[in-house]
Amino acid sequence: MDRATPKIPQIGAVIIEDDVEIGSCVCIDRAKFGVTRVGRGTKIDNLVQVAHNVIIGPHCIIAGQAGLAGSVTMGAGVASAANAPCAIT
Repeated sequence: MDRATPKIPQIGAVIIEDDVEIGSCVCIDRAKFGVTRVGRGTKIDNLVQVAHNVIIGPHCIIAGQAGLAGSVTMGAGVASAANAPCAIT
């Protein structure tokens, strides 16, 4: 069987607003369509996964090893703890 998995282009963008701090080994995925956005003044600790189309509001704090699944929206001033996955249900 010689079927290649098709590549799905990610043609969106990542927008990182002013005064954002991003720790080491953080992965912020580009949106398929639209944007992945990190709001002004947000602090992201080490080893955080931010999936495609996520919107993080201003002045959020995301602790190490947190994961934000695709299309999650965090409001202003939200704190997310380590190993606390967020997803749309």
